[in-house]
Amino acid sequence: MTQAQGVSRVIETVYEQRFGFVPELEKMGGKFAYFNPKVKNPETFYNFNYAESDPGLCHGLKIYGPIPLKGAHLKTDDLRHGATLTLAALAAKGETIIENAEIIDRGYEALDLKLKELGGNIKRI
Repeated sequence: MTQAQGVSRVIETVYEQRFGFVPELEKMGGKFAYFNPKVKNPETFYNFNYAESDPGLCHGLKIYGPIPLKGAHLKTDDLRHGATLTLAALAAKGETIIENAEIIDRGYEALDLKLKELGGNIKRI
Protein backbone atom coordinates (compact mmCIF):
# COMPACT_ATOMS: atom_id res chain seq x y z
CA MET A 1 0.00 0.00 0.00
CA THR A 2 3.01 2.32 0.36
CA GLN A 3 3.27 2.12 -3.44
CA ALA A 4 -0.42 2.74 -4.22
CA GLN A 5 -1.73 6.15 -5.24
CA GLY A 6 -3.58 8.00 -2.46
CA VAL A 7 -4.48 6.94 1.05
CA SER A 8 -5.19 3.30 1.88
CA ARG A 9 -6.92 2.27 5.08
CA VAL A 10 -6.61 -0.95 7.05
CA ILE A 11 -8.85 -1.81 9.97
CA GLU A 12 -7.62 -4.63 12.19
CA THR A 13 -10.50 -6.61 13.68
CA VAL A 14 -8.76 -9.84 14.75
CA TYR A 15 -5.77 -8.89 16.88
CA GLU A 16 -5.78 -5.66 18.87
CA GLN A 17 -2.08 -4.94 18.38
CA ARG A 18 -1.27 -5.90 14.78
CA PHE A 19 0.51 -2.73 13.62
CA GLY A 20 3.93 -3.52 15.12
CA PHE A 21 5.51 -3.31 11.67
CA VAL A 22 4.80 0.43 11.29
CA PRO A 23 7.90 1.79 13.11
CA GLU A 24 10.10 -0.44 10.95
CA LEU A 25 8.42 0.75 7.73
CA GLU A 26 8.82 4.34 8.92
CA LYS A 27 12.58 3.71 9.00
CA MET A 28 12.23 2.96 5.29
CA GLY A 29 10.39 6.23 4.63
CA GLY A 30 6.79 5.00 4.93
CA LYS A 31 4.14 7.53 6.00
CA PHE A 32 1.32 6.35 8.27
CA ALA A 33 -1.37 7.67 10.60
CA TYR A 34 -3.21 5.66 13.22
CA PHE A 35 -6.95 6.13 13.73
CA ASN A 36 -9.89 4.48 15.42
CA PRO A 37 -12.71 3.74 12.98
CA LYS A 38 -16.22 4.73 13.93
CA VAL A 39 -18.22 1.52 14.31
CA LYS A 40 -21.71 1.15 15.74
CA ASN A 41 -21.12 -2.01 17.78
CA PRO A 42 -17.40 -2.46 18.51
CA GLU A 43 -18.12 -5.42 20.82
CA THR A 44 -19.44 -7.42 17.85
CA PHE A 45 -17.32 -5.79 15.10
CA TYR A 46 -13.98 -6.78 16.63
CA ASN A 47 -12.94 -10.40 17.17
CA PHE A 48 -10.95 -9.60 20.30
CA ASN A 49 -12.38 -8.59 23.65
CA TYR A 50 -12.96 -4.92 22.85
CA ALA A 51 -14.17 -4.08 26.37
CA GLU A 52 -10.80 -5.17 27.82
CA SER A 53 -8.59 -3.80 25.04
CA ASP A 54 -6.11 -1.00 25.66
CA PRO A 55 -7.98 2.29 25.02
CA GLY A 56 -4.69 3.82 23.84
CA LEU A 57 -4.40 1.43 20.88
CA CYS A 58 -5.77 2.39 17.49
CA HIS A 59 -7.35 -0.27 15.32
CA GLY A 60 -7.06 1.57 12.02
CA LEU A 61 -4.08 2.61 9.95
CA LYS A 62 -3.84 5.05 7.05
CA ILE A 63 -1.02 4.36 4.60
CA TYR A 64 0.05 7.20 2.32
CA GLY A 65 1.43 6.58 -1.12
CA PRO A 66 3.16 6.34 -3.33
CA ILE A 67 6.22 6.78 -1.13
CA PRO A 68 9.70 5.80 -2.30
CA LEU A 69 11.03 3.35 0.25
CA LYS A 70 14.73 3.14 1.08
CA GLY A 71 16.74 0.25 2.45
CA ALA A 72 17.19 0.01 6.20
CA HIS A 73 18.33 -2.28 9.00
CA LEU A 74 15.13 -3.79 10.42
CA LYS A 75 14.01 -6.33 13.00
CA THR A 76 10.91 -8.49 12.81
CA ASP A 77 8.88 -9.68 15.78
CA ASP A 78 6.39 -12.05 14.17
CA LEU A 79 5.79 -13.83 10.89
CA ARG A 80 3.23 -11.41 9.39
CA HIS A 81 5.42 -8.50 10.43
CA GLY A 82 8.38 -10.22 8.74
CA ALA A 83 6.49 -10.93 5.52
CA THR A 84 5.40 -7.29 5.38
CA LEU A 85 8.99 -6.10 5.84
CA THR A 86 10.22 -8.54 3.20
CA LEU A 87 7.80 -7.22 0.60
CA ALA A 88 8.64 -3.62 1.51
CA ALA A 89 12.36 -4.43 1.17
CA LEU A 90 11.77 -5.74 -2.35
CA ALA A 91 10.11 -2.43 -3.26
CA ALA A 92 12.85 -0.32 -1.61
CA LYS A 93 15.93 1.21 -3.17
CA GLY A 94 19.12 0.06 -1.54
CA GLU A 95 19.93 -2.80 0.79
CA THR A 96 17.62 -3.92 3.57
CA ILE A 97 18.66 -6.30 6.34
CA ILE A 98 15.93 -8.03 8.34
CA GLU A 99 16.96 -9.52 11.67
CA ASN A 100 15.05 -12.54 13.04
CA ALA A 101 14.01 -13.49 9.50
CA GLU A 102 13.78 -17.15 10.56
CA ILE A 103 10.46 -16.23 12.22
CA ILE A 104 8.97 -15.80 8.75
CA ASP A 105 9.53 -19.49 7.98
CA ARG A 106 6.92 -20.52 10.56
CA GLY A 107 4.14 -19.29 8.29
CA TYR A 108 5.74 -18.76 4.87
CA GLU A 109 7.86 -21.76 3.95
CA ALA A 110 10.87 -20.83 1.78
CA LEU A 111 9.49 -17.34 1.10
CA ASP A 112 12.95 -16.10 0.13
CA LEU A 113 13.35 -18.83 -2.50
CA LYS A 114 9.88 -18.28 -3.93
CA LEU A 115 10.46 -14.56 -4.22
CA LYS A 116 13.84 -15.19 -5.84
CA GLU A 117 12.13 -17.43 -8.43
CA LEU A 118 9.82 -14.49 -9.19
CA GLY A 119 12.83 -12.22 -9.80
CA GLY A 120 13.30 -10.75 -6.33
CA ASN A 121 16.81 -9.73 -5.39
CA ILE A 122 16.88 -11.47 -2.02
CA LYS A 123 19.55 -13.37 -0.11
CA ARG A 124 19.41 -15.23 3.18
CA ILE A 125 22.53 -14.78 5.30
